[in-house]
Formats: sequence, structure tokens, C-alpha cells
Amino acid sequence: MKTAISIATTLTLLSVLTAFAEPRIWTDTRGNSIEAEFILLTGDKALLRKTDGTEAQVPLQSLCEEDRSYIIRHSPPPLEIDVDMDIDRSNTGNGWRIQVQTETVAAEVTIRKVGTSHYDAPLRAEVYLIGQREHQEDYIIMERAESEFKFPVGSRGAHTYKSGSVSTSRLEAGINAGTEYKGYLAVVYDQHGTILEIKSNKKEFEASADAILKPRGGQTDDPKFEQRAKAESNARKWYRRF
Repeated sequence: MKTAISIATTLTLLSVLTAFAEPRIWTDTRGNSIEAEFILLTGDKALLRKTDGTEAQVPLQSLCEEDRSYIIRHSPPPLEIDVDMDIDRSNTGNGWRIQVQTETVAAEVTIRKVGTSHYDAPLRAEVYLIGQREHQEDYIIMERAESEFKFPVGSRGAHTYKSGSVSTSRLEAGINAGTEYKGYLAVVYDQHGTILEIKSNKKEFEASADAILKPRGGQTDDPKFEQRAKAESNARKWYRRF
């Protein structure tokens, strides 16, 4: 499932991808050679940037076998993300006609490679479990899980990993108090940090992907975030607002 990432984010990701391109000698089937960087593969054409800064779209079939293999190895394949949520709810009384609802949530994420093209570069996957406290508008990160992997050579390939489980409790007696699970956001990055695929059960979480993913590594536009996060971690260290 593809998501509509903002133009600014797309340009940022493209600049990251370009920054890691390395100049090399390219040879076509006629024996002609040029020095250029591989930028990306669009359809059946490779976009190359020559040493003078000019760019050229070169048909993949016009390149020698070695160069075609290089492009395929460095062009991430289409991916599919499946998220299976395990949600367990129970209600118990506390003796005062108040029901306590306990909710335990965990995610199992499977990333599949579409097609059998060879791609042996490392990938990183993350999944965020997102909740909301009663009577508050902002969401919180309840759990974050990460996995690094490679696809087997020459196969469609699939990689599955699980998040930790999160338990929350709410009181129900005319008013609610506590935290409720609202959804997930799953993302796959290539070795350079470029987003290859993203999926969520809510369009608003996909639209807010920048806000959810940006604080990784401590980067944030909120000057009070670190102070607030430190205070909250004393109680529930897996909470983070966005």
C-alpha cells in the first residue's frame, strides 16, 4: 500500500538516495563507456548523472549485463506490508460498580518482496503502536519495535517480526479514564534511510508520518519534548506524544 508522502518529504528522501550514489564506469552493449552516478530506475530506464552534472535516461537493455545487474541490485523491489494485530480485552469489577477494562495489544508484521529480482542490501523495518488518552486530543506512541533483515537471494522472500505487547487499563463508570489503542504505523527503510513502503490502519496516521517518525534519534521541533519525555518515562517509558 503506497502512501501520499508530502512533496517536501519526497524531495528529502530523493536527496538522501542521491547523496549515496557513487560514480562508476558504465558500458553499453556497443562497448561505449561513460563515468556517471546511478540515481534511480524509472520503468525500463536508468537515470544517470554524468561528471559534468548533466543527467541522462538510459534504456536498461542498452547497458551491458554487468551494469544491468548492478542497477537491479541497487534498485529496491516493490514491497508489501501486512500487519496482524493481536488484541485481547477483558472486563473485571472492582467492587464499586465500576468496570475495569484491560486491553493488551501486540503486532506481527510481515514484509514481502514483490517479484524475484535480486536485492541483497539490508533493510530496516519499524512498527509503531499508537494510542490516545481519554479526554485528550493528541496521540501517543505506546510501543515501537524495529527489525533489520535481508531477503533471500532469488526468491520472493518474506520477513516477519513482532512488537512487544502493551497493556492498558480504563475505568468505565459514567466517565472513562486511561489509554485506548487506536492503530499502527509500519514502515520499511533501505540502508540509506529512504522510506520504501509505509502502511497504517488509519489515513490520518499515514498523513502524520512525518510527525511520528521525525523524533527518531532525538530530533524534534518541540523544545519541551525531551523534558516532557523524560518526565513521562518515569511512569511509562513507552509513551511519546505527537
